[in-house]
Amino acid sequence: MSRNYSDRLQRMHRRRSGSTYSADSLAAELLGEALDHKEAYERRTDREATKYCLGAMQEVDPKYTRISKDEAERVGSQLQIALQTKNIPIELELQGSVPLNVHIRGTSDVDLLALHRSFLTYDPNGSRRYSAAERTTKSYMQELRKESETILSQRYWSADVDTTGAKSIKLSGGSLARKIDVVPSYWHDTVDYQLYGLQEDRDVCIWDNVAQVPINNKPFKHMAMIDRKDREVNGGARKLIRFLKTVKRDMEKDDREVALSSYDIAALMWHCDGGLLQHTIVEELSLIANCDQYLEYLANNLNLARQLTTPDGSRTILEDEDKVLSLRELSSEVSELATDVAMEAQRISIPTADWRRSVLKETQIGA
Repeated sequence: MSRNYSDRLQRMHRRRSGSTYSADSLAAELLGEALDHKEAYERRTDREATKYCLGAMQEVDPKYTRISKDEAERVGSQLQIALQTKNIPIELELQGSVPLNVHIRGTSDVDLLALHRSFLTYDPNGSRRYSAAERTTKSYMQELRKESETILSQRYWSADVDTTGAKSIKLSGGSLARKIDVVPSYWHDTVDYQLYGLQEDRDVCIWDNVAQVPINNKPFKHMAMIDRKDREVNGGARKLIRFLKTVKRDMEKDDREVALSSYDIAALMWHCDGGLLQHTIVEELSLIANCDQYLEYLANNLNLARQLTTPDGSRTILEDEDKVLSLRELSSEVSELATDVAMEAQRISIPTADWRRSVLKETQIGA
């Protein structure tokens, strides 16, 4: 067991507790409480590798997630009111890991979509009929971006307001308890949205302020597909997405680059057979065994793995060789973690893949 699980557990605790953010904010006020707080997974076992794997799967304490959402809503509300005085109506939506509940940090950045409501684009092959916009997309979005930069810089004068990003205005520090990325954007109504009226079928066009072009995105389709999968398997999909994101983060802390994004990891787990994700809470270690099996299968069947697409169907997941290599490295890391957990339960001199998976499936950990 070559990994320093004591260090990994400390890092994970700090990430999950919210104690890594040092702004003069609500998050900082919770620092003392966070460092002393012991989560449920920490009380379930004394074995360090087992504790690490259990903790990596769990959701961040809802109080920290609530702070993230509340802070984004506070920033959004002030921006919305100020823009309204300039006759620029916007609609606010959250996207990303926080609303999907697959974030692994108590102080996760929050993506806040600021969607222009004066216009939208649409697929002309759909069933609805739309009125023509009064101005060009470019002029609407240039105005939204410029006014948003001015308002946020003035309202959050004590914070760091970074307006150099192509896709978002980044706020951090000062009175903010979280880092907030405000993303100027607008709706695009697809054929399916026009027919069914479901938000998951509605695309978002993010304005690239450098290239001065829109970038089509399907955040609500991705979130809906992951959520649907997770509900079918009693929470197993989200648990393994968090687990793999945690493993990736700790590999990177050890200077081992992983080219797979959080989005890629979620997409890979969406393709995992539902039978491998079913579990009860006392059988959570079986998820690690099944994740080990699934990633090894993909790594050994790269022709199939390269064909897997994101849940929204927009692209292949392993779109370059760096991601393929990272899949294999992530698979190897999970196998070694699974072996360490199994050996904590049943020490053996020459552990095999079948042995470690069998042990993890048989080992139950009290809730």
